[in-house]
Amino acid sequence: MSKNIIPSNCNFNNQKEKSKDGYQVTPVPLSHIRTDLSQKRACNPLQDKELYHFSYDTIRFELPFSPYEQLGIQEKLKTSSYFGFFESPDKEYPITGDKYFFCTEEDMDNSKSYEATRKVCFRPTGLLMEFSAPKLAYGTNQIMQWGFEGFFNSFRNRFIQKVGIEPPPISKWLLKRIDVSYCFQLDSFQEVERVINYASKIRFRNKLPRCYGYPVCNETVQWTSKNKTLKLYNKFLEIKKNREHHEINEEDIQDNILRFEEEWRSKYLLRKLNLKSVSELTFERFIQYMKENYTFEGHMSETFNQFEEKIIFNSIDEVFECIKLDFPRRKKNCYIEFLSCLIANGIDYCKSKYSNSGFYRYVKGFKEIGIDIFKFDDFIRQNQTSNYIPISQYFTREYLYY
Repeated sequence: MSKNIIPSNCNFNNQKEKSKDGYQVTPVPLSHIRTDLSQKRACNPLQDKELYHFSYDTIRFELPFSPYEQLGIQEKLKTSSYFGFFESPDKEYPITGDKYFFCTEEDMDNSKSYEATRKVCFRPTGLLMEFSAPKLAYGTNQIMQWGFEGFFNSFRNRFIQKVGIEPPPISKWLLKRIDVSYCFQLDSFQEVERVINYASKIRFRNKLPRCYGYPVCNETVQWTSKNKTLKLYNKFLEIKKNREHHEINEEDIQDNILRFEEEWRSKYLLRKLNLKSVSELTFERFIQYMKENYTFEGHMSETFNQFEEKIIFNSIDEVFECIKLDFPRRKKNCYIEFLSCLIANGIDYCKSKYSNSGFYRYVKGFKEIGIDIFKFDDFIRQNQTSNYIPISQYFTREYLYY
């Protein structure tokens, strides 16, 4: 019976990888994650020991200040762009010329990620600021910002010099949001487009991404949850679309950059650092956590492992055998009918055919015998429509563009 319902163009015998546990059912086998760092495409000339730790882009943080101190700061920031450069032992950071933009927290939440504007919000407990660190440092985020403590100590020194008010040490500043971000240099513009289009068909935590690009998804894919957002996008197209937010010579714009961004918001950071209150989420605790727990390789592997979870089976017939063995007779026929519908028509059709509670009852039942039907559906559709791409091979240090 089961053989007759398998689409004729879905060939399970020609899969790229077969593990000892069975076939991979998502497009990125774990064996393709490379951890050999002996061959790097590029090397940042700055030999800071924190250099290769993590790279970040947009950051939102609060400097603790009294309301009286904030009055003086507000007057200073209104009349000047300030912070014309950052003093660093390695180099001077040139800063773009626009002034600080005064806004509400809601404005910050609704602002576009590509903007270069430096945003300021005055709160009862302190001065809330948000900006793109590499755009502040280099004028563009095509260049990655690696140093954290050195960058913000320079920021603090310049703040004192220009505003005339001394903030607390950076260890006491409160972190509200940070985008951990990397630029990966692929072989060509077409390869970047191909990977983004391929990723648009991949579920992440059971969600397909929001996609941008026409007529195919070749610009951005974005998976959004309540406390965290993962985004992959074409850096060249983003710079071209938002040219006024990048200070970079035309000839320096690279057309083969695949950008990875993961936005960590307060609730996610609290859970990650095992803290209970946002008042505990200081730079000091964040820096300590990252030094002790974070690695680039671990982050990439953890992220793409979620693209790569397996369903353990060796053939479609075996899946039907599992149903026959693991479910009582009345349930067995219902689950066979559901799986047949899924293979023939896809998961979206099944969602529309069954009630919401009925659909997720099947989701739960299949999970109990080790089958994730979302990934099972992706496996079938990818075999029908896409050429295989081992996507995680690109997210290694070898491809980093410094």
